[in-house]
Amino acid sequence: MVQGESVAVGGRSLDQTRKQISDFLKKHRVEQAETNLEQRLRADVKVALSFEPYRLSFSNAGAPTMGPESAPVTLVEFSDFQCPYCRAAAPTLKQVANKYGDKVHIVYRQYPIASLHPFALKAAEASLCANEQGKFWPLHDRMFDDQTKLGVSDLKQQARELGMDGKKFDACLDAGKYVEQVQNDMKEGQRSRVAGLRQYSSTAVWWRAVQCRSPYSRR
Repeated sequence: MVQGESVAVGGRSLDQTRKQISDFLKKHRVEQAETNLEQRLRADVKVALSFEPYRLSFSNAGAPTMGPESAPVTLVEFSDFQCPYCRAAAPTLKQVANKYGDKVHIVYRQYPIASLHPFALKAAEASLCANEQGKFWPLHDRMFDDQTKLGVSDLKQQARELGMDGKKFDACLDAGKYVEQVQNDMKEGQRSRVAGLRQYSSTAVWWRAVQCRSPYSRR
């Protein structure tokens, strides 16, 4: 508002906001100059960027996998069996595996968020107990199909329904055999800046769960 010679901006006088306005305008001019320079270089000088794409390295020993280790692309997934976004993204992962076959190596890493999903930690352990018996992916699919049945008794029943050795599975789960591996997965996820949703890392890209919920046909 203007009253005589006084000017107010957002309830403050012009003198109070003068530096903020000046800083904003300087920043805007610098950004615009950078954009103009980049456009001119690309158009006139034909500048080519030859940087290698950013890649993350992981220690995946002992993690469940799908596809040959020699595949040209390795996709590392950090996921939580009780997370609804993870469940929604599971079909996309399966379609990637079906389409690309031997060209992609998929690695499943554990990232249970116990503060939000109280059954996720034990479900993560159960999946690794199942992996011992070659049944990780069947239990993976079963748990995502029905996230209301992730209690210990439910997991033990599902193990038997999937043809596992029930006593061996129970002993593994009750002893907390894979607690340390789950914790190590979470530490590596944090190091890689996993943000709390289902994420994938490959040789070239990151996919977030909120991006992967759309049907594969639309991607």
